[in-house]
Amino acid sequence: MLGQPLVDTYITDEYKDPVRAVLTAAATGGPQAASYETHLYTKTGERVELLLNATTRRGADGEVMGVLGVGLDMTEVRLVQGDLDKSEKAKLTVWHCMHEGVAIIEGHDVLNGEILECNHAMCELSGVATPDQLRGTSLRQILPQVSGISSEEKIFEICFAGSDSVTRCCEATFKKFQGTPERIALVIRDRTWKKELETQATQLMVRAAHVNTLNNQLKWVQHQVKNSALALEFRLHQVLDVMVQEQVYAV
Repeated sequence: MLGQPLVDTYITDEYKDPVRAVLTAAATGGPQAASYETHLYTKTGERVELLLNATTRRGADGEVMGVLGVGLDMTEVRLVQGDLDKSEKAKLTVWHCMHEGVAIIEGHDVLNGEILECNHAMCELSGVATPDQLRGTSLRQILPQVSGISSEEKIFEICFAGSDSVTRCCEATFKKFQGTPERIALVIRDRTWKKELETQATQLMVRAAHVNTLNNQLKWVQHQVKNSALALEFRLHQVLDVMVQEQVYAV
């Protein structure tokens, strides 16, 4: 590598001019470049991600003596960063596709702890547009009417006035994770449909009981009518018998 032109030999074509400009500026005492990203090829032809720093070197008299260039191999870092970005993207895709409202809370109290992160379903339940509007707030600020919840009570019911102004009855559960700081994972499921079904079931049971009462009353009426008809028929036979006897006596 010694004696060979750095830029022309090792820097990729798309970065030759920018890197040459950075080194020239440093060599002439111009603007210094810090953390400039570029690429170069190794002796085996492999492409390397390089983080370049170029600093002017001056003598005791202040004259420019040369350039001190430091290159940091960032290839592995970039690969790891790429994998992390893919993993983060996949996590966010799953995170925001969940139908349940999910929030990560910092603190030991699920009601008063600070919301660090949440998904879109949580935003919809809370009546806000984006997670940024919930970050830094607490569940108590969103739902001031909710009373204290015991740390032993892992499942509880709360109601949200959603973004569509429809009140939703929800079931919430949480789990605490020990650490510094302490974190709480909160999951909220919309149970409005369940409540509606329970209400409809209750109404049907009331109607069924009412119909059963009406049926019993109708049976009693039918019984009374039947008894009345039998009694009337009996009385009619008695009257007819009397009339027949009176006719016989008359003859």
